[in-house]
Amino acid sequence: MLGRGRLRRWLVRLPRVRAAVAAIRRAATAIGTFGEELRFLFDAARLMRGTDLLLLTGSGVLSDHFGGAMNCPWTIFRWVVLARMAGARVAILSAGAGPLDSPLSRFLIQRSLRLAWYRSYRDETSARVIDALGVPGRATIVPDLAYSLEFPRPPARQPDCRPLVGINAFPHNPRYWPLADDRVYRRYVRALAIFAGWLLDNKYRVYFFPTQLRADPPVIADVKAILVTDSREGLAEELVDRPTGDVPQLLDTLAETDVVVATRFHAIALALAVPAPVLAISNHHKMSDLMKAAGQGRYLLDVETVTAEALIERFTLLEFNADAIRGELRHHIAGYRRALEQQYDLVLAPSGGDTQETCR
Repeated sequence: MLGRGRLRRWLVRLPRVRAAVAAIRRAATAIGTFGEELRFLFDAARLMRGTDLLLLTGSGVLSDHFGGAMNCPWTIFRWVVLARMAGARVAILSAGAGPLDSPLSRFLIQRSLRLAWYRSYRDETSARVIDALGVPGRATIVPDLAYSLEFPRPPARQPDCRPLVGINAFPHNPRYWPLADDRVYRRYVRALAIFAGWLLDNKYRVYFFPTQLRADPPVIADVKAILVTDSREGLAEELVDRPTGDVPQLLDTLAETDVVVATRFHAIALALAVPAPVLAISNHHKMSDLMKAAGQGRYLLDVETVTAEALIERFTLLEFNADAIRGELRHHIAGYRRALEQQYDLVLAPSGGDTQETCR
């Protein structure tokens, strides 16, 4: 006689039994997921009762490269539908769009936007992505909401204080960024490490800062590991240690920074808003659009081809033109703030206005 445990193990080895067990597990998972979704929809519908206006904001929310159609596209669609069922208006503010590779993603985003009363996009490329979906109405371009933040005044600089350079590193690797190549990531990290070593050798102060607190610190650790290995003894210990655990800390640090080298969208945007000269490393159209819109396209490198030599050459040019760049940025940022204030006044007006009402 086989014991119960041995019998179970023997049965599981049989192909048909194994397939049946796998099917039962998948069904159980699907039933559990369906139940969770029903509970969410019920709770969200109850939350929307009495709501007059639902604001949807974010960075690249009109896209599907993270998690496919069932991530951002489905999340946006269900909130929009629930809001409209509750009689609320929907406004989508300064959203980034693309890529939208899945037909289901394109359908969900298109229907969501058609149901929205007001919608604006943060750059021209995003507007073109949405236009390609056949969404009616004129695309409104309004800068990213981050430009509305108020920055602290920089502290008085000591006469003998060396320039401070902030470096923002991005996890451009397949573990995080779906469009990445591991070889490109290794080359990118090495380029940042060599560049940071050059800055330290030339008497700049350097600090690395994240804008995504889970994904960015491991990249910073990778850069520092190369810096420790390749540089002279003790060089890595000269890095400035600044806390950036929340937005106020990040803004305080950026306000003290002379030059920023950044890859993430909001690291670039917030540095421009300081205003600080920015050398941007682009891995998506949104970074390129951001820099070009601010008149800073010449200080833009591509993550796929960036080298330490290119970083040093472009940084040298950036620093030489720093005073003129700050003047240009003040002009652009003032215009951005005005555009955002006008958007807030329109969307939050008590009457709600009738802008884009025909676009439903």
